[in-house]
Amino acid sequence: MVNELTDWAQQGFDSDDDTIAHFTEGSNAFLAWKIGNWLKNEGGARPTEVTPDLGYSLRVDGVRILITGAGYGEPVIVPD
Repeated sequence: MVNELTDWAQQGFDSDDDTIAHFTEGSNAFLAWKIGNWLKNEGGARPTEVTPDLGYSLRVDGVRILITGAGYGEPVIVPD
C-alpha cells in the first residue's frame, strides 16, 4: 500500500513542468510533491517509499532529502 507522502511525491514526479503544487507551503505534502518534482527534473527515479524525517526533510527510498530555506529552498541530499 502506498502512503500519502509517497502518493504526493509521485504526483510531483508525474506532473508537467509548469504545474504548481496545490498543498500548503511547508507541509509534508508540499515537501513530498516538491521532492518528487525535483527528482524528475534531476533525472532521478520515481519515488516508491516516502516517509517523514526531521525538520523540513523526508526520507525517500531510504535517502534523507532536505528542503533548504525552511521548506522554501531547493532539495538537497543529506548524508546520515
